[in-house]
Amino acid sequence: MDYPVTLGGYTFDVPSLPWRVVKQVQPGLLALVGGLPSNERGVRITAADADAIGNYIFQAIALSPQGQTLTREAFEELPIALLEMAEAVNPILRACGLKFDKPGEGADPKA
Repeated sequence: MDYPVTLGGYTFDVPSLPWRVVKQVQPGLLALVGGLPSNERGVRITAADADAIGNYIFQAIALSPQGQTLTREAFEELPIALLEMAEAVNPILRACGLKFDKPGEGADPKA
């Protein structure tokens, strides 16, 4: 099963991820997303948080057929909106093997 992720106008069909990637991406994304401070206007994200999320997302999309030739430098040049990065988190967590209580929601991940 593939998990589509759209970033910068490109769609990457992320496959179920191998353990070597899961053991880095899953805990990293869960720690970042769960630990981001928020207020009534939404989540506050630092440049370091955005860079870390980008690193985890790049690791996952690099294993997709469309991302196998994508370099980190080319990834950095894609016109990616921060909202796209946020929307990429759930499909990538699913590619790590997480399941969620309700389809389409990122709350209460189940292993």
